[in-house]
Amino acid sequence: MNRIRHIFALLKAKKKIGGTLQHRLSFFFLALSVLLLLGFTLLLFVFGITGREEKAIHNYINNELSGLSTAISDDFGHLSVDGINLAEDISKHCDDFFSRNNIIASELKSHPQLLEPLLGEQLHLILNTVNSRACGGAFILLDATIKSDSEDAEFARSGIFIKKTQPISTQSIGTKLHYLRGPAQVARNNGIELLGQWRMEYD
Repeated sequence: MNRIRHIFALLKAKKKIGGTLQHRLSFFFLALSVLLLLGFTLLLFVFGITGREEKAIHNYINNELSGLSTAISDDFGHLSVDGINLAEDISKHCDDFFSRNNIIASELKSHPQLLEPLLGEQLHLILNTVNSRACGGAFILLDATIKSDSEDAEFARSGIFIKKTQPISTQSIGTKLHYLRGPAQVARNNGIELLGQWRMEYD
């Protein structure tokens, strides 16, 4: 009987200790939260950020966001104009190439042997654009493929894609060009590095 009473006494004591520890833990987290709040409030006062200056901060952030939005919009506008100019130049050079080879653009698919010479002649236009503009790269895509007899000929397209390592730079020093799409010989002839991701054509 005494043993049973002893066991009950131990269980009560254990329950009491458990309850005390739980209260202490709750109090600890509550105190920690209050201290963090007080510390944050103190930092706001130290740096002079109070409720009175909330409107000024709000206006400053809005002005910064508005400036960024305008700058991004201008950049996209310039890139769009550059893209249109590049497309027009490539179109004129392609027409000259077709004229010299006695074909029209729609017949290019039937003359896959002309794709590499055609792309080789257009490369200087792409390089000029990449080297003189703040852009990530430039490309040309033709509605024709060298793989006219292969199974994936329906999805393959010839072209060139040059990627620049420093998109915001217009200087050639410290900026490398990588050749990601296009005939390998065209890259070799112009001393452009082929990356592991290189493929002869788009898919």
